[in-house]
Amino acid sequence: MKNQQNKRSIDEALKVISEHIAKGITPVILSEIRNGLASTISPEVDEEFLTIKEASVHAGIAVQTIYRLVSIDEIPFYKKGKRLYFIKSELNDWIKKGNDDKKLNTAELEANKYLFDNKIVA
Repeated sequence: MKNQQNKRSIDEALKVISEHIAKGITPVILSEIRNGLASTISPEVDEEFLTIKEASVHAGIAVQTIYRLVSIDEIPFYKKGKRLYFIKSELNDWIKKGNDDKKLNTAELEANKYLFDNKIVA
């Protein structure tokens, strides 16, 4: 579905560019390329799903840390069966946000780590 929308958007952009070429308006062509084509291609890349290993590499944190963050609901994730998935754009937003609204104090972090390490359900 997205590929068809992207193809349609690209085709429309190419049609506009062709019309401008016929008129000989080069600056407008460059503007169409920068604004039109870039905006139709980039959103698809950000909606990419990552496995836990890919998310670990992308975020620069250990897989075990990601499991801990998932267990205390500190990181955006999706679960399908036994597998965890992360949407790249949501992970980027989480990284940029710096986890401001859910900062835990040291005691809470240690308690959560203890519960997770000892597989104690709270």
